[in-house]
Amino acid sequence: MKKKHPIVMLITILAIAAFACNLPTTAEVQTDATEEPVNATEAPTELSTGDTVATATATTAPKTVKVSVSTATNCRTGPDVVYQLLMVVQPGSDFDVVGKYSPKGYWIITMPTGGTCWLWGQYAVLVGDASVLPEITPPPAPVAQSSDSNNSSQSGNSNQSNNSNSNDDEEEDVSQPAAPPPAAPTNVDITRQCTTLTKPDDLFPSFKMVVQFTWSDASSNETGFNIFKDGAFYTTLPANTQKFSETFTVLLPTSPSVTYGVQAVNANGSSGMVTGTVTYCN
Repeated sequence: MKKKHPIVMLITILAIAAFACNLPTTAEVQTDATEEPVNATEAPTELSTGDTVATATATTAPKTVKVSVSTATNCRTGPDVVYQLLMVVQPGSDFDVVGKYSPKGYWIITMPTGGTCWLWGQYAVLVGDASVLPEITPPPAPVAQSSDSNNSSQSGNSNQSNNSNSNDDEEEDVSQPAAPPPAAPTNVDITRQCTTLTKPDDLFPSFKMVVQFTWSDASSNETGFNIFKDGAFYTTLPANTQKFSETFTVLLPTSPSVTYGVQAVNANGSSGMVTGTVTYCN
């Protein structure tokens, strides 16, 4: 038998070995088949307490309207002398106003003993913005009751005693329409004066700013003027006033200018507001 040549056998062995090296191993095939796919959508990350953004809306506290009187005035259960007298409002005290009755010029106020009463506005001095007050519907008027001459005499004496120390709307003709709200001021003008307060070693410049806000009184029936600053109620001035001034220091204003407004007020409401704007000192 003829033997195979050793060189041929060596070539054959090398070829088999090279082919075996290119085959994938069992471990590699298993790894490719069982690899967990990557999810396209990741689960949302839970925020910690410190990452939570608060979205609560701030609540603005209601504005307070107060009233006082220039002379003693009756306060009743309704807007007329036929209603029961509850208290007499004396000058020197002020009361919270919770409502109004514009047709006859009454303010509904809180009493020190609790509850409310209806104050005639003829001698009232209001502090605050009356436009925020709700209109209140009067309670039913009391029904007149018959009485003998003795009771009538006692009632007359009682009424005379009450009204000798206070004022009410006995002189008011209820058949006449209520007086209108006052007219809005006119000829509004606003100016400023600036004085530099900065020292050489100051990091930021500062100024003393004096604002003069003037107007013409176009009404004869106002009880005062409400002043507003950047849209917010600021103070109330007496009737017939035609000027408001304010002095303050300007360091780093939050806006380039400041706006003042004025409106006339009386027991029947308020006029429209007129404004003036001036830039801050800089």
